[in-house]
Amino acid sequence: METMNEWPPEMGCAQWIGTRECQNDAVYMSPADTGRGLMIALADGIGLDAVAGDAARAAVIAMRDEFEISDDGEPLEQIILRMVGGANARVRKMNEELDAKGELRTGATVACVAVRNRQACFGSVGNARVFLLRSGRLLQLNRDHLLSLEAEERDILAGKAPDVSPDWALRVTAYAGMDGLKQPDWQQTPIALKADDQLIVMSSGLYGVLEEEELCDVLTGMPPQQAADEVIRRVKAKSQASQSNISLAVLRIGSRRRRAAQEK
Repeated sequence: METMNEWPPEMGCAQWIGTRECQNDAVYMSPADTGRGLMIALADGIGLDAVAGDAARAAVIAMRDEFEISDDGEPLEQIILRMVGGANARVRKMNEELDAKGELRTGATVACVAVRNRQACFGSVGNARVFLLRSGRLLQLNRDHLLSLEAEERDILAGKAPDVSPDWALRVTAYAGMDGLKQPDWQQTPIALKADDQLIVMSSGLYGVLEEEELCDVLTGMPPQQAADEVIRRVKAKSQASQSNISLAVLRIGSRRRRAAQEK
């Protein structure tokens, strides 16, 4: 059972458009725990045009809607499956409308987390990532749906040297809005969270921009909202010639020691 010091968790999120013309990421966090727990939903639209941003926002709204019809008796893993399924259905509906207009289809990579009673489940499609930060170590929880990873596995099983061509290494093999989407990557057994654990959901634009050690230092050194803002500030300071959209959301389970230190 949560204590007053541990629940609700602290949360924060931040975004930056980077050097792109459109912000094609979308992110949503529960504003409060109304009994069903808390959630983070993030989507990264595929493509550079505004329609990709529309797909990301539609996916996030769908995940929010699915979470908000849940109750405290529904298993977290079932909620996660509904959230990802809802995102896929919503973007597929968009694609039907685009088909009718003779326009190009769209899609979005998605990742979501649901937390209740200090237990967490995640779900994802594509290459948006979910991490657990525990005891200063950052662990990726989900698996990317990337052509390079699937080809590498096939090559290894066939006894061949993996061929990871940069031309196709980052192409996603699954996304919200695709026909025939198979089951997402998801946590089938809830993860037991500990005091000071953090769950981080991020879009692909942040990968490799900051070293893991620097990212951990920022996330552990300040409250989630300040940490998310600081991550964006540090990425901006690098002034990269080409920088994709960035979005990240952070959820931290509190502790008596941390809360007491912040109140001084």
